[in-house]
Amino acid sequence: MISVNAYNTEEQQVEELKNWFKENGTSLLFVAAVLLLGLSGWRYYQNSEETKAQQAATAYYQMMSVMQTDTELADAQARALIDQFPKTPYRDLATLSLAKLAVEEERFDEAKLHLQWLIEHSKQQAIPELARLRLTYVLMAEEDWQAALAWLNEPPGDEGFAALYLETQGDIHLQLQQPEQAISVYQQALNKDINPSASQRIERKLEYLGIASEVVQDDNIPQIDISPTP
Repeated sequence: MISVNAYNTEEQQVEELKNWFKENGTSLLFVAAVLLLGLSGWRYYQNSEETKAQQAATAYYQMMSVMQTDTELADAQARALIDQFPKTPYRDLATLSLAKLAVEEERFDEAKLHLQWLIEHSKQQAIPELARLRLTYVLMAEEDWQAALAWLNEPPGDEGFAALYLETQGDIHLQLQQPEQAISVYQQALNKDINPSASQRIERKLEYLGIASEVVQDDNIPQIDISPTP
């Protein structure tokens, strides 16, 4: 760094200033260029990410618009969305949709792969909990009760799923002819933050178990809705 006070004459000061710029001017320009490119690059990145998010949203809503009418097209659009916009939240939503389509066509192994990927990789709030619950529903549809129960052993990270996890555990215990365990988890579910319709549904199950809790025959087990309601 130069100090003009170190020189006696104005000419010396000017000459030293010239020399300093000659020696340091290139590096200053380089630093300025980096700073400017960094700023413009960050702005470009932000704009680019916003554009990608908007494009992903459009692709997702286009896919959803044909989910009920053209499952083959919806499947193709979901896969294209995942390939084109892998770093957007819509990637996870598209994966959930692929799992749903696979279940509807009874491609359970494929559905489980999609859901397990979400459980392991999704960073979106509530998506891993929802995927874990839906994976449990798939296993219940396959009547793999023990595997389904194992996926619910760990409490959900999102407390909003707690009652539904417990209710589903109760449904599995009921299918396994374990009424005491079912009663226990149903009662725990009622102590969670739960909406009125879910509370009434669980209370009906408890009423049934209160009547036939000692002996539960296969023919008497109430039908449990294992569709992915959330």
